[in-house]
Amino acid sequence: MTARFHLWLWTTTGAVLTLERAYTQRNIDRYLDTELKFHSARHRWGVSRQLVKIGRNLADADLIGLPEPDGTRRPPFTSKQIASMHSWANSLNTPLKRRNAWAILGLAGGAGLTSAEIIRVRVADITVNDAVVFVTVRGKRARAVPVRHAWVKVLLRSIAGREEPDELLFRGYNDGEYEGRSLQSFLTDHPAPTRPTPSLLRTGWILHHINNNIPAPVIKELAGLPDFTALGRYYDHAAPLHASTFTAQMVGGESAK
Repeated sequence: MTARFHLWLWTTTGAVLTLERAYTQRNIDRYLDTELKFHSARHRWGVSRQLVKIGRNLADADLIGLPEPDGTRRPPFTSKQIASMHSWANSLNTPLKRRNAWAILGLAGGAGLTSAEIIRVRVADITVNDAVVFVTVRGKRARAVPVRHAWVKVLLRSIAGREEPDELLFRGYNDGEYEGRSLQSFLTDHPAPTRPTPSLLRTGWILHHINNNIPAPVIKELAGLPDFTALGRYYDHAAPLHASTFTAQMVGGESAK
């Protein structure tokens, strides 16, 4: 399945096939829309699921796959899986490792950050305003993201006792305990029963806001997505909505509180 994708990509683009270059949303969507357009919906879904899983786990690409043909809506992680991630983080055998794990969970699950954004967050970027914890994201898609209450405690654990405002939340283990490695290498070196993949945690964060009827422009801005096309993919995995719920608003009544 993946060999056909790699061969198609190489013959089409001639590019060097690194993980980061190969497993992009554009490449996967184009492959499904051109090479597999005459295949069944279930076959296309299976290929999409496989390629997205590889891209998420090996390149930590921010990918979203096709919805399952039978309409089944499955969250990226169940509550039980998320609980096991917290147990995993708390069980790591040094404070620095635990802080790294807490940072991953708090920033990806609580604020929807990508891996590239997580490794750039510093202690000073975590602030509290009117009892709401915010993460300041710097760079091309700079923004301030409010952290979901369910994830605040684990995120604050990652900065507890840190006095240097410029210290990196995730890269804090570079001071001699062991050599600095990428976020994915850290997760591989410290396996969890359910791997806390940042891209899947981010997907859960986005779906939480979609399912709570947060307006699409707000979600797009807070997620740092480049356009509404990127956001639209997540709606395929959201809980179904019924027009009857919004009848009063559509005819000119007040919005439901």
